[in-house]
Amino acid sequence: MHVIRVELPKQHSEIEVHVIADVHLSDPNCDIRGVQKRVADIAAKDNAYAILAGDLIDNATRSSIGDIYSTQLSPMEQIRLANKTFAPLKGRILCAVPGNHEERTYRADGIDITWLIANELGAGDRTIILSFGGSLGARRVNEVVADLCAWEQKNAKPVLHLHATGQYGVELFQNLEKEKGFAPGESLVVKEYIDNMPDLLAAADLVISRSGALTLAELEAMGRASILIPSPNVAENHQYYNALELQNAGAAIVIEEKDLTGVKLIETVHALLAEPGKLTAMGTAAKTLGNPKSLELITAKLLELVNGK
Repeated sequence: MHVIRVELPKQHSEIEVHVIADVHLSDPNCDIRGVQKRVADIAAKDNAYAILAGDLIDNATRSSIGDIYSTQLSPMEQIRLANKTFAPLKGRILCAVPGNHEERTYRADGIDITWLIANELGAGDRTIILSFGGSLGARRVNEVVADLCAWEQKNAKPVLHLHATGQYGVELFQNLEKEKGFAPGESLVVKEYIDNMPDLLAAADLVISRSGALTLAELEAMGRASILIPSPNVAENHQYYNALELQNAGAAIVIEEKDLTGVKLIETVHALLAEPGKLTAMGTAAKTLGNPKSLELITAKLLELVNGK
């Protein structure tokens, strides 16, 4: 359970607390105008505060009773709509708890939708760390991430860590959990494979990964801070040199595998968490390296070749 402490202005002799729940944004039957009016009414009073009590978005899934084909927006679009709808209440959220619509996504994928919305509205208190070493897994990455997870839990760090072990890392990571005394739970989600990478990258504050070309392109497109561990087993050490471009731009920290230890990774993460605004600044730097029109540019060049221009 995470507790959010809110300091209320001392000039108020009394406050109003409004509970907002069962909004179901994106459901065809959601009264969005009614919701917006209520939010505006609360925001207009300087002594009014809100509790977000779950089911803010429809978030239908294939396994839920709700109809995924009637929902009007994707899950990420629903989160953005919620952030926009409740933006007038930023700084006025006393607490936020999930409903069953948010819980089912957390159980299935480890994505805490309630935290994502609350954090945007100034009521979140956890840093989301996403780590992976590829679909097959990377033994050294799994080993040092296990050290990091143990440190996070031992020191009760305010993080939500999402880790993918890869196919060959499942048993290894389970053994490391027992050896180092940590376990999946509220602060740690462990999966073999990530099949919804865009959603998790959107949720992450910090990414720990190899530095393949596609991974770097995704980090730049999303604007995410990263700790990059280049694979040494690639042609001409190209992962290392590609990762250096992000490090030189202030978007990443590169740790070569020959220098990689659990202590080194822990010290690096600790330093990043201890500096307010650092991860945001790194993410902003990463965004400047991306080219959102790369597909159009590549397609245009290919067409020129095909057409003989």
